[in-house]
Amino acid sequence: MTRTALPETLLLDLDGTLVDSAPDLAAAVDTMLAELGRAPAGVEKTRLWVGNGARKLVERALADAFDPATPGDKGFADHAESLFYRAYHACNGHHSQLYTGAMPFLEAGRARESRLAIVTNKPAEFTEPLLERLGIARYFGATVSGDSLLGDNGTVIRKPDPAHLQLALDRLGAPTDSAWMIGDSGSDILGARNLGIPSVAVTYGYSQGTPVADYGPDWIVNDLTELL
Repeated sequence: MTRTALPETLLLDLDGTLVDSAPDLAAAVDTMLAELGRAPAGVEKTRLWVGNGARKLVERALADAFDPATPGDKGFADHAESLFYRAYHACNGHHSQLYTGAMPFLEAGRARESRLAIVTNKPAEFTEPLLERLGIARYFGATVSGDSLLGDNGTVIRKPDPAHLQLALDRLGAPTDSAWMIGDSGSDILGARNLGIPSVAVTYGYSQGTPVADYGPDWIVNDLTELL
């Protein structure tokens, strides 16, 4: 892939693509579990559970499994989620770090005058502060978080629903055929496919125990600078 092959518009996932946030997420999960009288999960398990929003992360931690066999009690899950939110706010992104190639890639995108947007399943109350703390908010013309889009019945719409990605393009004022999606998981790759745009997958993120190649991205890279 040559430098001139990059499109005008790039939609980027956050956790596992630009930022290694698993240490903070694991700390919040373990604080939640401790308050519920349960054993800690640890970073490695938490990495497997990241990718479908905070609620799914909490549900997986409560079940100690990626796909719980039976749904848990909603009231209990609501309480656990509130504990998780409080704990994650307290972490304040302290242990989250940009991946090695992230900053050079963003700098190159700005130099090329590319249109960049964040498209993440992370709740907005955590997304914006993390972008600011890591000093990368200025690179993005739009940010779409996991709770930015609601359906007619009030349910949250997020990746891999193509409407989630389309909202980012609408906010950028960018045509669909100008964009690629770059991410680390099936939600990113399937979201791009559902919208009809190419996808790039990174190998180092949170693909929930499934090799990212199994989702059929158009390209796979070990570092974002390979795209430059």
